Amino acid sequence: MSRIFSDEELKELSKSLPQKALEALDKGETGKLSQLLLQMSTAHTALHFLGVAAITRIWAKWQQDYGQEKTREMLERIGRQVMRPYIEQFLQGQEKETFSELIDIYKHHVGAKIVPLGQADDAIEFSLAPCGSGGINVLKGFEKKMPHWYTRFDDGTPIFCVGCKSLQKALNDAAEEKIWTTEINKKLPGGCTMRFRQKATRGQKLYSETELYELPKSRAEKALNLIASDKLEVRELIDGQETDWAGWHDTLMVWNEYTFAACEELGGMTYLEDCLKEGYDSSFSFLYASMEGFETDKDRVDALAQNWHYHQGAFRIEEEDDRFVFVLDPCGSGGRMLREEMTKDRFHYGGELAPIVKQPHDLTFNRTDFPMYCVHCASGNKDQFKGNPLIFVVDGHAQMRKGMPCRQYVWKKGVKGVVETELLKQVGMDD
Repeated sequence: MSRIFSDEELKELSKSLPQKALEALDKGETGKLSQLLLQMSTAHTALHFLGVAAITRIWAKWQQDYGQEKTREMLERIGRQVMRPYIEQFLQGQEKETFSELIDIYKHHVGAKIVPLGQADDAIEFSLAPCGSGGINVLKGFEKKMPHWYTRFDDGTPIFCVGCKSLQKALNDAAEEKIWTTEINKKLPGGCTMRFRQKATRGQKLYSETELYELPKSRAEKALNLIASDKLEVRELIDGQETDWAGWHDTLMVWNEYTFAACEELGGMTYLEDCLKEGYDSSFSFLYASMEGFETDKDRVDALAQNWHYHQGAFRIEEEDDRFVFVLDPCGSGGRMLREEMTKDRFHYGGELAPIVKQPHDLTFNRTDFPMYCVHCASGNKDQFKGNPLIFVVDGHAQMRKGMPCRQYVWKKGVKGVVETELLKQVGMDD
Protein backbone atom coordinates (compact mmCIF):
# COMPACT_ATOMS: atom_id res chain seq x y z
CA MET A 1 0.00 0.00 0.00
CA SER A 2 1.38 3.43 -0.93
CA ARG A 3 1.83 6.35 1.42
CA ILE A 4 -1.23 8.45 2.17
CA PHE A 5 0.36 11.54 3.74
CA SER A 6 3.38 13.69 3.00
CA ASP A 7 5.78 14.57 5.83
CA GLU A 8 4.22 18.03 6.03
CA GLU A 9 0.74 16.55 6.30
CA LEU A 10 1.91 14.27 9.12
CA LYS A 11 3.32 17.29 10.95
CA GLU A 12 -0.02 19.03 10.53
CA LEU A 13 -1.83 15.96 11.88
CA SER A 14 0.46 15.92 14.90
CA LYS A 15 -0.67 19.39 16.06
CA SER A 16 -2.39 19.42 19.43
CA LEU A 17 -5.88 20.81 20.00
CA PRO A 18 -4.41 23.80 21.89
CA GLN A 19 -2.13 24.56 18.93
CA LYS A 20 -5.15 24.50 16.62
CA ALA A 21 -7.09 26.68 19.06
CA LEU A 22 -4.30 29.27 19.14
CA GLU A 23 -4.35 29.40 15.35
CA ALA A 24 -8.13 29.96 15.42
CA LEU A 25 -7.66 32.70 18.03
CA ASP A 26 -5.07 34.46 15.87
CA LYS A 27 -7.43 34.34 12.90
CA GLY A 28 -10.37 35.63 14.93
CA GLU A 29 -12.37 32.45 14.30
CA THR A 30 -14.26 32.49 17.58
CA GLY A 31 -16.78 29.85 16.55
CA LYS A 32 -14.03 27.37 15.68
CA LEU A 33 -12.16 28.40 18.83
CA SER A 34 -15.17 27.60 21.03
CA GLN A 35 -15.63 24.25 19.29
CA LEU A 36 -11.98 23.37 19.88
CA LEU A 37 -12.21 24.40 23.53
CA LEU A 38 -15.18 22.07 23.99
CA GLN A 39 -13.07 19.25 22.52
CA MET A 40 -10.16 20.23 24.74
CA SER A 41 -12.31 20.06 27.86
CA THR A 42 -12.97 16.35 27.31
CA ALA A 43 -9.91 15.30 25.30
CA HIS A 44 -8.59 13.19 28.18
CA THR A 45 -11.86 11.22 28.53
CA ALA A 46 -10.61 7.87 27.21
CA LEU A 47 -7.40 8.05 29.26
CA HIS A 48 -9.35 8.89 32.41
CA PHE A 49 -11.91 6.13 32.04
CA LEU A 50 -9.33 3.53 31.02
CA GLY A 51 -7.15 4.27 34.05
CA VAL A 52 -10.07 4.31 36.49
CA ALA A 53 -11.65 1.17 35.04
CA ALA A 54 -8.42 -0.84 35.08
CA ILE A 55 -7.63 -0.33 38.77
CA THR A 56 -11.28 -0.64 39.81
CA ARG A 57 -11.57 -4.04 38.14
CA ILE A 58 -8.23 -5.27 39.49
CA TRP A 59 -9.15 -4.21 43.04
CA ALA A 60 -12.48 -6.04 42.69
CA LYS A 61 -10.53 -9.17 41.69
CA TRP A 62 -8.38 -8.82 44.81
CA GLN A 63 -11.50 -8.56 46.94
CA GLN A 64 -12.87 -11.76 45.45
CA ASP A 65 -9.56 -13.64 45.55
CA TYR A 66 -8.09 -12.43 48.86
CA GLY A 67 -10.98 -10.89 50.80
CA GLN A 68 -11.73 -7.31 51.71
CA GLU A 69 -9.32 -6.95 54.63
CA LYS A 70 -6.30 -8.00 52.57
CA THR A 71 -7.54 -5.71 49.79
CA ARG A 72 -7.97 -2.79 52.19
CA GLU A 73 -4.50 -3.39 53.61
CA MET A 74 -2.95 -3.33 50.14
CA LEU A 75 -4.94 -0.24 49.07
CA GLU A 76 -3.78 1.64 52.16
CA ARG A 77 -0.19 0.68 51.44
CA ILE A 78 -0.60 1.91 47.86
CA GLY A 79 -2.33 5.05 49.11
CA ARG A 80 0.71 6.03 51.16
CA GLN A 81 2.86 5.88 48.04
CA VAL A 82 0.40 7.81 45.86
CA MET A 83 0.06 10.54 48.50
CA ARG A 84 3.76 10.87 49.38
CA PRO A 85 4.41 14.21 47.59
CA TYR A 86 1.19 15.74 48.93
CA ILE A 87 1.92 14.56 52.46
CA GLU A 88 5.40 16.08 52.35
CA GLN A 89 3.97 19.36 51.10
CA PHE A 90 1.21 19.46 53.72
CA LEU A 91 3.60 18.72 56.59
CA GLN A 92 5.77 21.63 55.42
CA GLY A 93 2.80 23.91 56.12
CA GLN A 94 1.75 24.38 52.48
CA GLU A 95 -1.87 23.62 53.21
CA LYS A 96 -3.51 25.87 50.65
CA GLU A 97 -1.31 24.45 47.91
CA THR A 98 -2.11 20.90 48.99
CA PHE A 99 -5.88 21.43 49.12
CA SER A 100 -5.85 23.24 45.79
CA GLU A 101 -3.88 20.46 44.10
CA LEU A 102 -6.17 17.78 45.49
CA ILE A 103 -9.21 19.64 44.15
CA ASP A 104 -7.32 20.01 40.87
CA ILE A 105 -7.11 16.21 40.74
CA TYR A 106 -10.84 15.71 41.26
CA LYS A 107 -11.99 18.50 38.94
CA HIS A 108 -10.37 16.68 36.03
CA HIS A 109 -12.35 13.51 36.62
CA VAL A 110 -14.54 13.34 33.53
CA GLY A 111 -18.18 14.06 34.36
CA ALA A 112 -17.38 15.54 37.75
CA LYS A 113 -19.26 18.57 39.02
CA ILE A 114 -17.59 20.24 41.99
CA VAL A 115 -19.36 23.04 43.83
CA PRO A 116 -17.66 24.97 46.66
CA LEU A 117 -19.89 25.01 49.74
CA GLY A 118 -17.75 27.53 51.61
CA GLN A 119 -15.06 27.85 54.24
CA ALA A 120 -15.75 28.24 57.95
CA ASP A 121 -14.31 27.03 61.25
CA ASP A 122 -10.96 26.20 59.61
CA ALA A 123 -12.57 23.88 57.07
CA ILE A 124 -13.23 24.10 53.33
CA GLU A 125 -16.10 22.04 51.94
CA PHE A 126 -17.10 20.97 48.44
CA SER A 127 -20.01 19.09 46.96
CA LEU A 128 -19.18 16.50 44.29
CA ALA A 129 -22.43 15.94 42.44
CA PRO A 130 -21.28 13.65 41.01
CA CYS A 131 -17.74 12.55 41.71
CA GLY A 132 -16.19 11.71 38.36
CA SER A 133 -14.61 8.38 39.32
CA GLY A 134 -16.27 6.21 41.97
CA GLY A 135 -19.40 8.34 41.73
CA ILE A 136 -19.68 7.94 37.97
CA ASN A 137 -19.22 4.18 38.37
CA VAL A 138 -22.28 4.19 40.62
CA LEU A 139 -24.25 6.69 38.55
CA LYS A 140 -23.80 4.65 35.37
CA GLY A 141 -25.03 1.53 37.11
CA PHE A 142 -21.85 -0.45 36.56
CA GLU A 143 -22.48 -2.46 39.75
CA LYS A 144 -25.64 -3.90 38.23
CA LYS A 145 -24.34 -4.21 34.68
CA MET A 146 -20.92 -5.66 35.61
CA PRO A 147 -21.12 -6.89 39.25
CA HIS A 148 -18.00 -9.02 38.84
CA TRP A 149 -15.90 -5.90 38.28
CA TYR A 150 -17.72 -3.30 40.39
CA THR A 151 -18.05 -4.56 43.95
CA ARG A 152 -18.72 -3.04 47.35
CA PHE A 153 -17.24 -3.67 50.78
CA ASP A 154 -19.44 -4.96 53.58
CA ASP A 155 -20.10 -1.41 54.81
CA GLY A 156 -21.54 -0.51 51.39
CA THR A 157 -18.53 1.47 50.12
CA PRO A 158 -17.92 0.96 46.36
CA ILE A 159 -14.54 -0.56 45.62
CA PHE A 160 -13.08 2.53 43.90
CA CYS A 161 -14.22 4.69 46.83
CA VAL A 162 -12.31 2.37 49.19
CA GLY A 163 -9.21 3.29 47.21
CA CYS A 164 -10.08 6.99 47.44
CA LYS A 165 -10.51 6.74 51.20
CA SER A 166 -7.10 5.05 51.38
CA LEU A 167 -5.58 8.26 49.98
CA GLN A 168 -7.37 10.26 52.66
CA LYS A 169 -6.19 7.90 55.39
CA ALA A 170 -2.59 8.29 54.23
CA LEU A 171 -2.73 12.07 54.64
CA ASN A 172 -4.67 11.92 57.90
CA ASP A 173 -2.32 9.38 59.47
CA ALA A 174 0.71 11.49 58.55
CA ALA A 175 -0.93 14.64 59.95
CA GLU A 176 -2.23 12.75 63.01
CA GLU A 177 -5.61 14.41 62.45
CA LYS A 178 -8.59 14.02 60.15
CA ILE A 179 -7.57 16.59 57.57
CA TRP A 180 -9.19 15.21 54.39
CA THR A 181 -12.54 13.42 54.56
CA THR A 182 -15.37 12.47 52.24
CA GLU A 183 -18.93 11.49 52.95
CA ILE A 184 -20.85 9.56 50.31
CA ASN A 185 -24.31 11.04 49.71
CA LYS A 186 -26.84 8.30 50.47
CA LYS A 187 -29.68 10.14 48.73
CA LEU A 188 -27.89 11.34 45.58
CA PRO A 189 -26.29 8.48 43.58
CA GLY A 190 -22.70 9.31 42.73
CA GLY A 191 -22.66 12.32 45.04
CA CYS A 192 -20.15 13.02 47.78
CA THR A 193 -19.13 15.82 50.16
CA MET A 194 -15.40 16.52 50.41
CA ARG A 195 -13.93 18.43 53.33
CA PHE A 196 -10.43 19.76 54.10
CA ARG A 197 -9.56 20.86 57.63
CA GLN A 198 -6.71 23.26 58.28
CA LYS A 199 -3.97 22.54 60.79
CA ALA A 200 -0.90 24.79 60.60
CA THR A 201 -3.01 27.56 59.02
CA ARG A 202 -5.85 27.56 61.54
CA GLY A 203 -7.35 30.95 62.01
CA GLN A 204 -6.45 32.01 58.47
CA LYS A 205 -8.87 32.37 55.60
CA LEU A 206 -7.15 30.41 52.86
CA TYR A 207 -9.24 31.48 49.86
CA SER A 208 -10.98 34.64 48.78
CA GLU A 209 -14.55 34.12 47.60
CA THR A 210 -13.40 34.52 43.99
CA GLU A 211 -10.56 32.02 44.43
CA LEU A 212 -12.91 29.46 45.95
CA TYR A 213 -15.43 29.95 43.14
CA GLU A 214 -12.76 29.55 40.44
CA LEU A 215 -10.92 26.64 42.08
CA PRO A 216 -12.97 23.79 40.53
CA LYS A 217 -12.86 25.25 36.99
CA SER A 218 -10.53 23.91 34.31
CA ARG A 219 -8.59 26.17 31.97
CA ALA A 220 -10.86 25.22 29.06
CA GLU A 221 -13.96 26.09 31.11
CA LYS A 222 -12.49 29.46 32.10
CA ALA A 223 -11.63 30.23 28.47
CA LEU A 224 -15.12 29.28 27.28
CA ASN A 225 -16.68 31.52 29.94
CA LEU A 226 -14.54 34.47 28.82
CA ILE A 227 -15.38 33.95 25.15
CA ALA A 228 -19.08 33.76 26.00
CA SER A 229 -18.65 37.24 27.50
CA ASP A 230 -16.92 38.48 24.32
CA LYS A 231 -13.53 38.52 26.04
CA LEU A 232 -10.69 37.03 24.02
CA GLU A 233 -7.84 37.33 26.55
CA VAL A 234 -7.53 33.55 26.63
CA ARG A 235 -4.09 32.83 25.16
CA GLU A 236 -2.49 31.86 28.49
CA LEU A 237 -5.39 29.53 29.26
CA ILE A 238 -5.07 27.78 25.88
CA ASP A 239 -1.30 27.52 25.46
CA GLY A 240 -0.24 24.10 26.78
CA GLN A 241 -3.77 23.29 27.97
CA GLU A 242 -3.08 19.57 27.45
CA THR A 243 -1.03 19.69 30.68
CA ASP A 244 -3.93 21.13 32.70
CA TRP A 245 -4.85 17.68 33.96
CA ALA A 246 -1.25 16.54 34.49
CA GLY A 247 -1.73 16.24 38.26
CA TRP A 248 -4.60 13.77 37.90
CA HIS A 249 -2.97 12.03 34.92
CA ASP A 250 0.23 11.33 36.82
CA THR A 251 -1.61 10.39 40.01
CA LEU A 252 -3.70 7.90 38.04
CA MET A 253 -0.64 6.49 36.26
CA VAL A 254 1.33 5.81 39.46
CA TRP A 255 -1.84 4.43 41.10
CA ASN A 256 -1.97 1.91 38.25
CA GLU A 257 1.74 1.10 38.52
CA TYR A 258 1.52 0.45 42.27
CA THR A 259 -1.52 -1.73 41.59
CA PHE A 260 0.36 -3.79 38.99
CA ALA A 261 3.28 -4.22 41.41
CA ALA A 262 0.89 -5.27 44.17
CA CYS A 263 -0.61 -7.94 41.87
CA GLU A 264 2.84 -9.43 41.40
CA GLU A 265 3.47 -9.36 45.17
CA LEU A 266 0.16 -11.05 45.84
CA GLY A 267 0.49 -13.91 43.37
CA GLY A 268 3.53 -13.60 41.13
CA MET A 269 3.70 -12.89 37.42
CA THR A 270 0.99 -15.41 36.57
CA TYR A 271 -1.45 -13.63 38.86
CA LEU A 272 -0.38 -10.24 37.44
CA GLU A 273 -1.12 -11.58 33.96
CA ASP A 274 -4.59 -12.67 35.08
CA CYS A 275 -5.23 -9.28 36.71
CA LEU A 276 -4.22 -7.42 33.54
CA LYS A 277 -6.56 -9.57 31.46
CA GLU A 278 -9.38 -8.92 33.93
CA GLY A 279 -8.64 -5.26 34.52
CA TYR A 280 -6.64 -3.59 31.76
CA ASP A 281 -7.50 -5.67 28.66
CA SER A 282 -11.22 -5.70 29.44
CA SER A 283 -11.19 -1.93 29.95
CA PHE A 284 -9.15 -1.26 26.80
CA SER A 285 -11.50 -3.28 24.60
CA PHE A 286 -13.95 -0.38 24.13
CA LEU A 287 -11.29 1.32 22.01
CA TYR A 288 -11.48 -1.41 19.38
CA ALA A 289 -14.93 -0.30 18.25
CA SER A 290 -14.04 3.36 18.74
CA MET A 291 -10.90 3.28 16.60
CA GLU A 292 -12.45 1.03 13.96
CA GLY A 293 -15.38 3.47 13.74
CA PHE A 294 -13.29 6.27 12.25
CA GLU A 295 -14.02 6.65 8.54
CA THR A 296 -10.52 7.60 7.41
CA ASP A 297 -6.91 7.07 8.40
CA LYS A 298 -6.64 10.82 8.88
CA ASP A 299 -9.29 10.63 11.60
CA ARG A 300 -7.55 7.66 13.25
CA VAL A 301 -4.14 9.30 13.23
CA ASP A 302 -5.53 12.58 14.53
CA ALA A 303 -7.37 10.78 17.37
CA LEU A 304 -4.21 8.95 18.41
CA ALA A 305 -2.16 12.13 18.17
CA GLN A 306 -4.54 13.88 20.58
CA ASN A 307 -4.34 10.84 22.84
CA TRP A 308 -0.58 11.18 23.03
CA HIS A 309 -0.71 14.94 23.58
CA TYR A 310 -3.09 14.49 26.51
CA HIS A 311 -1.09 11.49 27.70
CA GLN A 312 1.64 14.08 28.42
CA GLY A 313 3.92 12.61 25.77
CA ALA A 314 6.17 14.01 23.05
CA PHE A 315 6.20 12.30 19.67
CA ARG A 316 6.58 12.36 15.92
CA ILE A 317 4.53 10.39 13.39
CA GLU A 318 6.00 8.23 10.63
CA GLU A 319 4.16 6.37 7.88
CA GLU A 320 4.99 2.88 6.63
CA ASP A 321 3.28 0.94 3.82
CA ASP A 322 0.68 -0.70 6.04
CA ARG A 323 0.73 1.29 9.27
CA PHE A 324 1.58 4.48 11.12
CA VAL A 325 4.29 4.73 13.75
CA PHE A 326 4.21 7.03 16.75
CA VAL A 327 7.77 7.52 17.95
CA LEU A 328 7.26 8.43 21.60
CA ASP A 329 10.10 10.44 23.08
CA PRO A 330 8.98 9.90 25.75
CA CYS A 331 5.70 8.07 26.22
CA GLY A 332 3.73 10.22 28.66
CA SER A 333 3.38 7.50 31.29
CA GLY A 334 5.86 4.61 31.21
CA GLY A 335 8.54 6.66 29.45
CA ARG A 336 8.29 9.58 31.85
CA MET A 337 8.28 7.19 34.81
CA LEU A 338 11.48 5.57 33.60
CA ARG A 339 13.08 8.97 32.98
CA GLU A 340 11.88 10.21 36.40
CA GLU A 341 9.96 13.11 34.84
CA MET A 342 6.59 12.73 36.57
CA THR A 343 5.06 15.83 38.16
CA LYS A 344 5.97 16.58 41.79
CA ASP A 345 8.90 14.13 41.54
CA ARG A 346 6.30 11.52 42.47
CA PHE A 347 7.83 8.35 41.09
CA HIS A 348 11.18 6.55 41.06
CA TYR A 349 11.86 2.93 40.23
CA GLY A 350 13.50 1.02 43.04
CA GLY A 351 11.16 2.35 45.72
CA GLU A 352 8.32 0.51 47.41
CA LEU A 353 5.91 -1.06 44.91
CA ALA A 354 8.05 0.27 42.05
CA PRO A 355 10.18 -2.67 40.95
CA ILE A 356 12.24 -3.29 37.87
CA VAL A 357 11.31 -6.85 36.86
CA LYS A 358 14.52 -8.85 36.67
CA GLN A 359 13.45 -12.07 34.96
CA PRO A 360 12.15 -12.40 31.37
CA HIS A 361 8.42 -13.03 30.97
CA ASP A 362 5.81 -12.51 28.26
CA LEU A 363 4.68 -9.44 30.25
CA THR A 364 8.19 -7.95 30.04
CA PHE A 365 8.38 -8.53 26.28
CA ASN A 366 10.78 -11.32 27.33
CA ARG A 367 13.37 -8.81 28.45
CA THR A 368 15.32 -8.59 31.67
CA ASP A 369 15.33 -5.46 33.85
CA PHE A 370 11.91 -4.29 32.68
CA PRO A 371 9.89 -1.38 34.20
CA MET A 372 6.80 -2.72 35.98
CA TYR A 373 4.35 -0.11 34.66
CA CYS A 374 4.92 -1.14 31.05
CA VAL A 375 3.69 -4.73 31.57
CA HIS A 376 0.19 -3.59 30.55
CA CYS A 377 1.53 -2.80 27.05
CA ALA A 378 2.66 -6.42 26.62
CA SER A 379 -0.72 -7.64 27.86
CA GLY A 380 -2.46 -5.30 25.39
CA ASN A 381 -0.29 -6.57 22.53
CA LYS A 382 -1.25 -10.17 23.28
CA ASP A 383 -4.92 -9.20 23.36
CA GLN A 384 -4.67 -7.53 19.94
CA PHE A 385 -2.65 -10.39 18.44
CA LYS A 386 -5.49 -12.81 19.28
CA GLY A 387 -7.58 -11.37 16.44
CA ASN A 388 -8.56 -7.91 17.68
CA PRO A 389 -7.89 -4.74 15.64
CA LEU A 390 -4.23 -3.67 15.60
CA ILE A 391 -4.75 -0.16 16.90
CA PHE A 392 -2.22 0.22 19.70
CA VAL A 393 0.66 -2.20 19.29
CA VAL A 394 3.85 -1.37 21.17
CA ASP A 395 7.38 -2.42 20.24
CA GLY A 396 8.54 -3.64 23.62
CA HIS A 397 12.19 -3.67 22.56
CA ALA A 398 12.32 -0.01 21.51
CA GLN A 399 12.65 1.62 24.93
CA MET A 400 15.45 -0.56 26.27
CA ARG A 401 16.82 1.95 28.76
CA LYS A 402 16.21 5.42 30.16
CA GLY A 403 16.29 8.07 27.42
CA MET A 404 15.34 5.81 24.51
CA PRO A 405 12.04 6.46 22.70
CA CYS A 406 9.23 3.92 22.49
CA ARG A 407 7.35 2.99 19.30
CA GLN A 408 3.61 2.44 18.92
CA TYR A 409 1.88 1.20 15.77
CA VAL A 410 -1.62 1.56 14.36
CA TRP A 411 -2.40 -0.34 11.17
CA LYS A 412 -4.15 1.44 8.31
CA LYS A 413 -7.85 0.96 7.70
CA GLY A 414 -8.75 -1.95 5.45
CA VAL A 415 -5.28 -3.47 5.71
CA LYS A 416 -5.05 -7.07 6.86
CA GLY A 417 -2.46 -6.51 9.54
CA VAL A 418 0.55 -8.76 9.30
CA VAL A 419 2.51 -8.65 12.53
CA GLU A 420 6.19 -9.40 12.10
CA THR A 421 7.52 -12.43 13.92
CA GLU A 422 9.77 -10.31 16.09
CA LEU A 423 6.81 -8.54 17.70
CA LEU A 424 5.05 -11.85 18.26
CA LYS A 425 8.18 -13.34 19.87
CA GLN A 426 8.30 -10.46 22.33
CA VAL A 427 5.08 -11.71 23.96
CA GLY A 428 5.57 -15.44 23.39
CA MET A 429 3.12 -15.79 20.49
CA ASP A 430 5.42 -16.84 17.62
CA ASP A 431 4.47 -20.53 17.62
